[in-house]
Amino acid sequence: MLVHICCSVDSYYYIKRLREEFPDEPMIGFFDNPNIHPEEEWLLRLEESKKSCDYFGLPFIASDYEPEEWLEATKGLESEPEKGARCLVCFNHRLEHACRQAVKLGERRITTTLLMSPLKELGQLGESAAHLQERYGIEFVLPDYRKGGGTQAQQKMAHEVGTYRQDYCGCLFALGMQRAKQGRPSLELMTSWVPQRQIGSIAARLEFFRKKEDGIRPRRRRMLAWRLLRGSVSIEGEVVASYILSYSQLGHKRVAGIIEGPEDGVWYLSKGEVRFLEIEGWRRLTGRSDPDVTSLLRTPPSHQEEIDWRRHLLGSAFDLSVVVVVDRLEAGMRCSIEMESWLGEEVEWFTSL
Repeated sequence: MLVHICCSVDSYYYIKRLREEFPDEPMIGFFDNPNIHPEEEWLLRLEESKKSCDYFGLPFIASDYEPEEWLEATKGLESEPEKGARCLVCFNHRLEHACRQAVKLGERRITTTLLMSPLKELGQLGESAAHLQERYGIEFVLPDYRKGGGTQAQQKMAHEVGTYRQDYCGCLFALGMQRAKQGRPSLELMTSWVPQRQIGSIAARLEFFRKKEDGIRPRRRRMLAWRLLRGSVSIEGEVVASYILSYSQLGHKRVAGIIEGPEDGVWYLSKGEVRFLEIEGWRRLTGRSDPDVTSLLRTPPSHQEEIDWRRHLLGSAFDLSVVVVVDRLEAGMRCSIEMESWLGEEVEWFTSL
């Protein structure tokens, strides 16, 4: 039997029940989910799904990440709600790939862990299966393991094995609607403009689960996350290279004033809560050897280092003043900053060991 796997959190309990119902049936796991965005999230779910197959001793096959065909198939359905027309197209797309793989392998039966997800419409999955079963001559196995406390048992098992539990289906359109209702941006689809692991990013999740040892249960905590959406600094009318430290918050989208200082190596803008460091002052503060701001942008410090230096510079972990590193300043220079940032809570995974 070919078992199409949508994610690890749905697969552990589902495969366990399948093995109990079909004890003599050889099974193989198949991961094909081009609906998942971004690619780092797809990689994370792929790697965690392979671990679930390893847990049960199942062979595992994965297709390449090719979202373009899926995007083409769902064109025009971007505004559909979850469990709407786009989901049916998505099921058809993924399960047809699974059917082709089953035919290639000579498998006569197929099923999908999508049936385990409480957020999926079983009627739609049944409709998709009926269409493909007739087309490919393959028997679809469609058990409802959700009933009788199955959903609760699924969550319990996923928690016990310590697998990654995502908080969106993977579709960027559904994610956008979900985040809009929550009044927050889709951080999952944002990539840092500098090569730095940020709290709540998919890159940080991927790195954590790759390093986490098997059998170690991950914990979750809510952290204060920050994203720079856009930012530029102009001095005497010209945009200059600048590095804006994490947690910098500007009260308005734009502020302009005169450079004042320095005081103990720190420069100030005459308007707004804005502080500047020249690159030389940055080197003294951090002990780094960045020759200029362009080099700093290419090889930035870690997020935690930035927070530690911000606390040292400002004297408080709760000071959200804008801190900007530039190459050179002079008192009396005209300066303007245009900036938008987001500050809010985000989930981070950790282990107690």
